[in-house]
Amino acid sequence: MKIIIAGAGAVGTHLAKLLSRDDQDCTLIDEDDDRLAGLDGEYDIMTLQASPTSIKALREAGAQNADLFVGVTPDESRNMNACIIAHAMGAKKTVARIDNYEYLAPNLESFFNELGIDSLIYPEVLAAIDINNGLKMSWVRQRWDVHGGALVMLGVKLHEMCEILNRPLRELCGPDDPYHIVAIKRGSETIIPGGNDALRNLDMAFFMTTRDTKDCRQGALCRCEKRDSDGRRQDCRKSGADGARLYECEDNRNERGALRTAQHFAEHV
Repeated sequence: MKIIIAGAGAVGTHLAKLLSRDDQDCTLIDEDDDRLAGLDGEYDIMTLQASPTSIKALREAGAQNADLFVGVTPDESRNMNACIIAHAMGAKKTVARIDNYEYLAPNLESFFNELGIDSLIYPEVLAAIDINNGLKMSWVRQRWDVHGGALVMLGVKLHEMCEILNRPLRELCGPDDPYHIVAIKRGSETIIPGGNDALRNLDMAFFMTTRDTKDCRQGALCRCEKRDSDGRRQDCRKSGADGARLYECEDNRNERGALRTAQHFAEHV
């Protein structure tokens, strides 16, 4: 997939890195050469120092053949204009980062679609979703609602006292269990596990479960919580503002923003 990202800020840069690791054909545009420095050498990313609203630059970047064009500069108007121009040139899908909540009104969706903007990203809304999800299950590092909330994916950090470590996954998740382990993050490696794989200390395990499961902490999920040397569970749950601060500190905000944005793209491609 050919993807063009306008804006080499924190989110744009991290998003480009994520997509390049997924073998996407990614081009990053920014007027500031310092922001682009070294990226094309370290990652499989094409960089272009130019204005994202320059027709010449967009043509050089290949906007006419782009599957997805993303405007994530700090300037809302520039993002929207870049998307409109890219769409007119032939980009199949466009996404613009905005600062005006009013634009998210459902009755304006068709208006922006006609202009050539398929989707809008409002950072504060994404942040609110992240914090809200963190407060729902503050013992969980990451949480995503999938298919409108029918499924829930939970990212849980494993510790040495977890009872489910070093056992084949086929022993942990059966066909009748309300959860399945769909991915494991081990250092810089991402593993799509099979039945013979096992969880290790400090892994980030991603569980898929259903929203209507009454107690997501049953079974393996419950046994992921950190315990002390006497086997007592260490309750790390927080509430209110403390929970929000815990969630904000545990995960890198730029990475979460890029991941949330990437998830948002998937729904429109």
